[in-house]
Amino acid sequence: DHAERIDVLVIGAGVAGASAALSAARALDGRARVLVVERADWPRQKVCGCCLGAHGVASIRRLGVDLQATPADCIALDRIRVT
Repeated sequence: DHAERIDVLVIGAGVAGASAALSAARALDGRARVLVVERADWPRQKVCGCCLGAHGVASIRRLGVDLQATPADCIALDRIRVT
């Protein structure tokens, strides 16, 4: 049955879309029906999100994501030099 109610539709399941969907669901105490649609196959390799600055890490923590549960091949950076 395709007559189900959708309260929030998020187009794109990348970092921004997933964050928006999670925030929308939490804002309505789990009562909202949130649908995320993505055209790409998963998992995928993308440049975005490969390096997170302090603001990005703070945003992820506010979403309640456990940053200790990272994949084994992730490397923590304590500094970066861009030239």
